[in-house]
Amino acid sequence: MEGPARRFYESSLKNNNELTFGELKQKMIAYFRDEQSFAASFASFSSAQQYERESVRDFSVRLQSLVNKSSEEAESELSDSFRAKMLMSQFMSGLKQAIKAPVIVNDPSSFKEAIEFA
Repeated sequence: MEGPARRFYESSLKNNNELTFGELKQKMIAYFRDEQSFAASFASFSSAQQYERESVRDFSVRLQSLVNKSSEEAESELSDSFRAKMLMSQFMSGLKQAIKAPVIVNDPSSFKEAIEFA
């Protein structure tokens, strides 16, 4: 065992002499499972910005992935309409400045339209 798994084991599990392999496995899986709270997932979505060398299309796909993860973590379904408005708003907000202004001027009515204008 090495890296983060070893550090977790040594700090939390090492002194448990009765720990079976099955229990160790379950504790490791639970600890390292990629689950974030809704707040953390939504923060990642709402602070997303287009990377310097990221295409508009790649940025739009990354945002869609982040909003899907946020709504999964909410454990309640957001209305499709609200989700679409959030996605378009963050897309426009996160675009590079040179791309953002023309998109805002065109006032797109949908996420797809915003991508096309960008």
